[in-house]
Amino acid sequence: MSIDEATAPADDVLDRLRQTDTRTLHFLPGAFGVGFRFTDEAAASYQQESVAAVTLAHDVAEGTRARFDMLRTVWPYGVLCYEIFTLVGEHALLVIEQALRDRFMQLTGGQLVFVKNGVERRVSATTYEDVAKAARKPGKLRVSSGREIAFNGMLDGLRSWARAEGLLLGQLNLRIETALTNLRNWVAHPNGHQLEGPSSAMGTLRDVAEIINQLWGHRTPGGRLYPEPATRQIMAISWDPASGDQFTEPAEHLLADDDASGLRYLIVRGVDEPDHPGNLGLFGFDALHEATRYPAQWLWGPGDRASAADWLRQQQPQPDQVDHFDHLYLLRHHGGRLYRPMRHDVAASLTDQEREGTWFAVRADDPSRALLHVRGLLTAESCGEQERCDTCSAMHLASGSFADVLAALPPVLATPGRDAASPSAPPRWLEIAVA
Repeated sequence: MSIDEATAPADDVLDRLRQTDTRTLHFLPGAFGVGFRFTDEAAASYQQESVAAVTLAHDVAEGTRARFDMLRTVWPYGVLCYEIFTLVGEHALLVIEQALRDRFMQLTGGQLVFVKNGVERRVSATTYEDVAKAARKPGKLRVSSGREIAFNGMLDGLRSWARAEGLLLGQLNLRIETALTNLRNWVAHPNGHQLEGPSSAMGTLRDVAEIINQLWGHRTPGGRLYPEPATRQIMAISWDPASGDQFTEPAEHLLADDDASGLRYLIVRGVDEPDHPGNLGLFGFDALHEATRYPAQWLWGPGDRASAADWLRQQQPQPDQVDHFDHLYLLRHHGGRLYRPMRHDVAASLTDQEREGTWFAVRADDPSRALLHVRGLLTAESCGEQERCDTCSAMHLASGSFADVLAALPPVLATPGRDAASPSAPPRWLEIAVA
């Protein structure tokens, strides 16, 4: 019902307010899916169930929770007024800043230290307005680690603080946070109008919930931005040297029999996800170079099945967990070849000859993004040596000689790499001509 129709008698207005907005009844599951039409009751039930699944952790600050729950309460009424979905999606973006403010006050207790030219300025803030006022004066904010960061008290400063404190993680998430910030600024200072559908608005609401929960240290099971850490299982990679056929399976299967099949085996601790787009899963395993989306650890092999089973019985390795975010990779360019990413500890164990060339230290969520970034640097296609590369969702930390790059990184215990790989592992280098 349009607002112009509100001049009708009260009974008519209420009847019209109770009518389902027909725009909410049409549902298309995917970009190429077959759509269908909800009944009024099914549409109301679907939207109620959808928003009920988007919740905040129990210890999120009360002010943040109240504003977010208000949006959850209003959401189902979009069945009666389609524009409500747009209002919820836009206002959810505004809750991010409140969450950052609330978390800032909780963790700092309002006791701040600003530093300018080595001189400290201590501030006791009762409200966040006091913080914002103090941040207007020149100086950098000292975070809990002792680092000093630029801090203006606004949304971008709060995001920098949350990153410096390790509350927000991931290079791809950083790009998403920037996009959400730009949308938030558009909502706060609009220069136009747009109508958002329930699928898009619900996606925003879920992303905001994940960010808020992460600020309070809670991951989202199955989440898009902050899922729980991945479990690395003990896996066997095997292949037939004659036919080239390859297999992966839980390593415990090797204990079931002593079949002398002639297969060769590697035992690794890793995450096998061959169905992930553009990913070989553990078929791409290389003990020297990072070629799987999640870091995989060489444990034993290659060798025959009986030897692999004996090792498993004696060692009994256990699964562990690995995070999705902010892995450190070192890449080497030498003789026209760009070598695939290596772990910091493996690179630290290389011989003098293996250290020749130009090296790059990159922080990224997976090795493919690190490789893409350095390739873009070398070819001058899309990347620059600024600290953050939005093109690749990677952070450029250092480049130069091996000694220069290693000196720019925290010290690490060298771990000699094992020259072992799956037959399907990608080549260890790419031919790259420097632009």
